[in-house]
Amino acid sequence: MGGRRCGAGIVLTGPVADAGCAIASGSQAHLRRSSTGRGSAGGTRASSLASIAFLALPALLLTACPLGPLAGGRLRGDVQRGEVRDWSFVSDVEQCQLETNPADPHSVNTWCAGEGSALYVPTSMIYGPLSPSERDWVRNVLADPRVRVRVDGVVYERTATRVEAEDEYAAARSLLERKYELDPDALDPAREIWIYRMRPGSGLP
Repeated sequence: MGGRRCGAGIVLTGPVADAGCAIASGSQAHLRRSSTGRGSAGGTRASSLASIAFLALPALLLTACPLGPLAGGRLRGDVQRGEVRDWSFVSDVEQCQLETNPADPHSVNTWCAGEGSALYVPTSMIYGPLSPSERDWVRNVLADPRVRVRVDGVVYERTATRVEAEDEYAAARSLLERKYELDPDALDPAREIWIYRMRPGSGLP
């Protein structure tokens, strides 16, 4: 019987896996808003955060979805290898899953933003290591740029290319900051942020 792998090698079937992953994503979204100072203030924020964490914990233990530093394995879903002409639908998706290292798949939850035919995935913008190269998934991409990105259950086989052109980088970063309601002036200036464009094709069998 088929199932859904949320991460850490655990495969589940039915709505339990979907519910667990949804709760995990919602919890991380709440953490992101709190860390950037958005949302309600003081005790209300702390109380809400504690409630979310309490409600999410059972589902996380059951599904072990990729969440922050907790990585998963090979992503499952309907595979799409061709070009996507309009990624605007990603604006309604809080997180996507990124799989790297085809020889020994490693998947994580990550932010993403799309515009036209371009899909972008950044390195850590507000928390985690200040240097992108300290992230396992980034080191994997540097060694082998073949990746798979899952959005709403569809797995897109792609090649990750670091955005280095200044104009495209500025546009992609602005797109991500608007989507995730980040104040550019509030970001840590010591943090180096790389942005990868997910191009069609990966060469995977």
